[in-house]
Amino acid sequence: MSDASPAEEETEEEWEFSLEEVTEGGQVHPEPEPIEAGSPTAEGVFFVLLGIGLTIFVLVGF
Repeated sequence: MSDASPAEEETEEEWEFSLEEVTEGGQVHPEPEPIEAGSPTAEGVFFVLLGIGLTIFVLVGF
């Protein structure tokens, strides 16, 4: 057993969040992980081109 009181043991532990990550309301906003770009898939390219084509059709068609 430790001779330290519970209050002393709590101060010796590392904090999970820094003060910059916690708002005044106590909500935690951790740093988001960066999103890395990937290579486009054929399906993704198809739907982007379909959306562009439909947009042009609607704008020019009316």
